[in-house]
Amino acid sequence: MANAGVLGMSMKSKICVLLFLLVSAFASVSYGQFSTEPPDGYVEVTDLRKTLDLYLGCFISEDHIYNETEFLNVKGRDKRCAEAAANFEINFEKQTLIGYSVGGDCHLHVRTKLFRSDTEKKYKLIVNKYYGGCRAGGWRSGWIAADKFPDGYAFESVEVGTDERVRRKNGPDKFFFPKPDNNR
Repeated sequence: MANAGVLGMSMKSKICVLLFLLVSAFASVSYGQFSTEPPDGYVEVTDLRKTLDLYLGCFISEDHIYNETEFLNVKGRDKRCAEAAANFEINFEKQTLIGYSVGGDCHLHVRTKLFRSDTEKKYKLIVNKYYGGCRAGGWRSGWIAADKFPDGYAFESVEVGTDERVRRKNGPDKFFFPKPDNNR
C-alpha cells in the first residue's frame, strides 16, 4: 500500500512544498499590512504646505514636531538643506512643523497625508513609501506645515510600505493606510 500525503512524497517534492509555504507566508506579511480605507474616526487635514519628498540633505533623524530652534539648527547643518528650505516659510505661532524621513531603495517614491482624530486627540502622519525596484539604498525627507495643533493633541507617524506592482494594480492615486487594529 502506497504511503499517503506528505510521507509518500519525495524529498525534492517536500522541499518544494516547504519553499512554497514559506514564500506564501512572507508575501502575505509584506503585502498584506495595509488597507485602502482611512482609519476610523480620522479626518484628513488638507490645508497643508509641504516640501517635495526629496533627499533634502536635512538629516531629519526622526519623524516629529519641530520647534523654531530645531528647524533653524537642522537647516544650518547642510547647505543643500538650507537651499531646499529657503522658500519654506512657517509662522511657528500659527503653524505646526512636522519633519519626516523614510529609507528605502534608490527609486523610492513617497506620498504623505496628515489626519486628525478628535476622539483620540491625535494627529497621524501616514507615509506611503513605494519600493522602486533598485537594490541600492535611498532616503527621502520632507517638511509639512499645518495649522497649529490644539493643546493636548499627540502626534504619531506611520510608514506603510509597498512596491510599484501594488501601486500600479491599485492606481497611481490610491493611498494606503495601516492595516486596522482589530484588537481595540
